[in-house]
Amino acid sequence: MPDGLQQYVNLENRLVLLAWLNSLLGYRSNGELLENCKTVGEGFGADGHSFLYHHLIARRRGRLRARQRLDVVEPVGRGRDPQEHH
Repeated sequence: MPDGLQQYVNLENRLVLLAWLNSLLGYRSNGELLENCKTVGEGFGADGHSFLYHHLIARRRGRLRARQRLDVVEPVGRGRDPQEHH
């Protein structure tokens, strides 16, 4: 693959990964993610993870809890019986 095309493919892969990460954490854009993380302090917790890590994990857990409260139904055909109730 020519060098220019390889660089394009690498960039495209990074952009797709970044878009997936933003959607996973509930951000609509990189700017929204950066704005939300401005107030996070520098440094690390006693567990060795950064405060930014804890901030992002807490956001993700909050989104998962909200989704569970909505009782989102998984699509049929994913190994779940459509008649099954929680």
